[in-house]
Amino acid sequence: MRLLRGIVRIFWLPGAFFLLNEFFNRAVNLYEHFPWVDIPMHTVGGVIIAYSMEVFFDICRQKKYIGKLHPALHVLFLTALVGTIAVLWEFHEFIRDTFFREHTQPSVPDTMLDLFLGLLGGFITSSILVLQKKRNFFWDRVFLR
Repeated sequence: MRLLRGIVRIFWLPGAFFLLNEFFNRAVNLYEHFPWVDIPMHTVGGVIIAYSMEVFFDICRQKKYIGKLHPALHVLFLTALVGTIAVLWEFHEFIRDTFFREHTQPSVPDTMLDLFLGLLGGFITSSILVLQKKRNFFWDRVFLR
C-alpha cells in the first residue's frame, strides 16, 4: 500500500497532464485550430516532469536509497531525467504519426523546438527546486517581502 501511495505521489501530476493533453488533442482538436498551444504545453510538460522527478528523489532520500546530492549535480540529474522523458514523448508522437496517421510532428525543427522547450522548462524548475531546498524559505524571501 505504501508503494502504491509513493507511485501515485510521483505520477499523478504527469498522468493528469497527459490526459489533459489527450483531451485537447482528440476531443477538442485544439492543436489543429491553435498550433501555437504546442509551445507552452511542452514547456509545462518539462516543468511537471522536473517536479515529479524531484518528488521521486525525495522519496528515494527518505528511504535512504540515495544521499544528498551537490546542488549542481542535482539540477543536472533532474534535467537529464526531463530530457530522457522528453525524448520518449517524441518517440510516442512519432509512433502516433507512423502507425495511426496522425500529424503531431510536422517537421524536424518542430520536434527540436519541443525537446528544447521541455528541457528549458525542466532546467528552470529543477534550478528553482534545488535552490529552494538549499536556502530555507527561498520563496518567502523572494516573493513575500
